[in-house]
Amino acid sequence: GDSCVTIAMAATVALGPGAAVTVSGLTGMQTRVALLPAVVESATRTLAEFGVWDQDAGSIVFILEAPVSTGGAISMRFTLINAPDMQPARMLFLRVKDGSLESYGNHAGVSGPAVLGGMVLEMTTDACSPATVPAWAGQTCPVHSTCTLSATPPCTCASACPMAAWKRLPQVVGSHLVTWETVTAVTDTARDAGATNNVSFVIQPDRSVPAGSLITVSGLTGSMTADRSADAGCAITGRCFVQVSGDWADSFDLAFGSWQQAGGTLILRLAKALPATEAAHLSIVLQNSLTQQGHVTPSIALSGPVNVPEVFMCGSVMGVDETAGRFLVASINETSCHTCQKNTLSVALRGSQEIAVGSVITIVNMSGTLSGNASVPLHGVSKNVFVDGLGAWDGVSSLTLTVAQTIPAHAEVFLSFTLQNGNVSRPAAVPFIQLTSPGVSTLEPFSRMAGHVLAFG
Repeated sequence: GDSCVTIAMAATVALGPGAAVTVSGLTGMQTRVALLPAVVESATRTLAEFGVWDQDAGSIVFILEAPVSTGGAISMRFTLINAPDMQPARMLFLRVKDGSLESYGNHAGVSGPAVLGGMVLEMTTDACSPATVPAWAGQTCPVHSTCTLSATPPCTCASACPMAAWKRLPQVVGSHLVTWETVTAVTDTARDAGATNNVSFVIQPDRSVPAGSLITVSGLTGSMTADRSADAGCAITGRCFVQVSGDWADSFDLAFGSWQQAGGTLILRLAKALPATEAAHLSIVLQNSLTQQGHVTPSIALSGPVNVPEVFMCGSVMGVDETAGRFLVASINETSCHTCQKNTLSVALRGSQEIAVGSVITIVNMSGTLSGNASVPLHGVSKNVFVDGLGAWDGVSSLTLTVAQTIPAHAEVFLSFTLQNGNVSRPAAVPFIQLTSPGVSTLEPFSRMAGHVLAFG
């Protein structure tokens, strides 16, 4: 968790702008940022909004931006991330330097205010949790402009005040116009309706996250991937779940995971500690929506031994450019391009929705053959899906298939049939396909198939 450090001091001499107040003895903390947000104020004005933090030295330096009169009280409040394991109590030291004035003091053995080298000071620390007292408590939320991450373009992140556990300050902040560097990023690979989409995450918290912690990603809405959970018989890396992969996939409990379609929520549990010193990369596989939708920005949260409320990630995913047709896959190929020879045409289909019994699939624009009007035997693993295992060839350019068994959405259909090539040379044709559903009077448009066939010469 976090420690909220509060230091109260009173100056027995006046201090001018530029005076440096250094607190040291804070070794072993996990905070890494170079510029640490803080609230340093007198009774009437703000004296500093940031401190220069040195993790190795365990010290923070505040440069006062306004004067403090003789006897003026100064309050300093800042939040540090505790060590990941037990630590003994430590002694804090205070140093104030203003030109030739320099004063030292510490709180060891002090039961109340004491005069130490011209300063009166008290120091206290209180336990706090980022869930209730974030690093930005008591402050105006910093300006949130752009965030950058290696190999990704600049992007606008969340408008909400960021939590310390997921954002870190850059090395330089000018005039308090803060630019954040994100350590939670998300990208994806596909924008086609119904397509398989690899969604990738980069996660680097600002503290060590112990084993047993839950990582929850929410807001990946619009996916067609149904609810599912991982257990001893279904690992999070398997197709029965969402195929978690990446260099940190084995850091999670393989037999624990949950995917909830409605909220686009993924929950994983760490099997070993996630360090704060390197970014963790992992990916999941989801299926895009069949209908057009805008991009969504997911959020991430931690719960368990370390609790961090959800914050938006940098990046937007799951966008679909246009609504899918009835066939996600409709391809055709052939075995012969010689005149007068037998030619086996193979068709592969995958519907975006369930295809009911009695539906009719029509493939057209296959002219130029010598095959007459007749029923043609179907071959392939899906031949029995159609009535009598036959297709109706009109003797000119089209094949009609009547569905005898319900074809589930996204089921793959493979079939082939044989025609006789014509005796006149001709260029290849692109067939088109149409689905007519029973009880539906409105005809659906023909869709172009992938493949060129019936070229011979």
